[in-house]
Amino acid sequence: MSRLAKMLEHGKSSDILSMNIAPVELEERIKLEEKARKESGTVSTKLDLSLFRRFDASNQAIRNRRGSNWFYIDNRGNINLTVSLSEKFKDGAKVAIYLNQKCTLMVVREEPNGIPLVKLSKAAPRRSIRRCTCREIARMLEQAGVKLPTRFVAAWDDELKAWVGRRKE
Repeated sequence: MSRLAKMLEHGKSSDILSMNIAPVELEERIKLEEKARKESGTVSTKLDLSLFRRFDASNQAIRNRRGSNWFYIDNRGNINLTVSLSEKFKDGAKVAIYLNQKCTLMVVREEPNGIPLVKLSKAAPRRSIRRCTCREIARMLEQAGVKLPTRFVAAWDDELKAWVGRRKE
């Protein structure tokens, strides 16, 4: 048992005061507090960025994705167009969607009796994506064994006057 515990065992406070404890000098206390503050501060380390892979506007993958045109279909039948593709359609546009039997090609063409494209402006009001919903397309893709979500990379076809997308495997 320690000396302090033995003294406290009988409960006399005068015993505690009579102990010979050397007081820590003020200068030493300040030094100890500063050292503790430094040790508990933020962790700093030196990184060698040459060991990292850099991603910026010069990367080919990022440049290709920024201007890419594709349709993204989720399991609820939402057909989202990328920003760059959405900008090709006017506000209030209606589209007809064609899907081949193998579900490998999708055509999106503006038609007066089509499905309305809705502009999703909450995420980025100035550069929004457009979406339409057709649950039947999701059902048809699933029946063909296509795992959803999936996407079709699109290109403009002058002859059809439509965007033609090939499913990305």
